[in-house]
Amino acid sequence: MQNLPDMLPSIADWLEELPDEERDIALRIRELDYHSLPEVTEAWKWKTPVFEYHRNITYLSKGKPGVILGFM
Repeated sequence: MQNLPDMLPSIADWLEELPDEERDIALRIRELDYHSLPEVTEAWKWKTPVFEYHRNITYLSKGKPGVILGFM
């Protein structure tokens, strides 16, 4: 995969709070977002990481158990 941009500090902190397995999944989703659309950017909205390209595309959220990948 290509080089990924640095994460916003708050998103990096959010990921660090996830259990190891969930963090690995969330990081892989991030890689896939950038691989699919290299121009995607990250934002922090509604207390969750959001991936944008001209508008909101996907978001990550903490689930019980697991990580939720949402599409907008």
